[in-house]
Amino acid sequence: MPSVNIIGHGDDLSVNGIRIGDLSPAAHESIEKEKGGRNYAPLENAVVSHVKDSSTLIVRKPDPKDIDKYIESEIIDEKLAENATKMGDRLVGNMNAIKGDYPDKIKEVRGRGLLTAFEMYNEPYLDGHAVSVGLLDHGVYAKETHHSTVRLAPALTINESQIDILSEAIRSVVKSL
Repeated sequence: MPSVNIIGHGDDLSVNGIRIGDLSPAAHESIEKEKGGRNYAPLENAVVSHVKDSSTLIVRKPDPKDIDKYIESEIIDEKLAENATKMGDRLVGNMNAIKGDYPDKIKEVRGRGLLTAFEMYNEPYLDGHAVSVGLLDHGVYAKETHHSTVRLAPALTINESQIDILSEAIRSVVKSL
């Protein structure tokens, strides 16, 4: 594979002398067509992705014939199932502690692995949507359902300190209700 020269980051990213950091996917396709389909030849084994903060992420793609092995090794070698169980138990424990501190607000905590939720009492001031928005302000994505239930599904790779940060965000938002 030819070498790839990556310089800069974000909007100033250049790959092999071509500034791509501030191009949309459509602009990338247009350049590719202009260059006869070989403009990004050095990047054939890479994924170029435009992400929400206008930065460009470049990662190596596994060989298609090795993708199953790659996924399997990630799941097995990184012990993601075990991590989901361990971190899920920690998250549910932390949420139960929050429930203990705010028994007038949190009715139930439940979870299986990292698929967790807490249900608040059905009161107008205990609004799941407001909790979801409050958590988003803390950098936590959560989804409310049925007005008073908030669901969480953190990444399988989450660690203890991230669980604790997530839990503190929940505590802060629930406290503010």
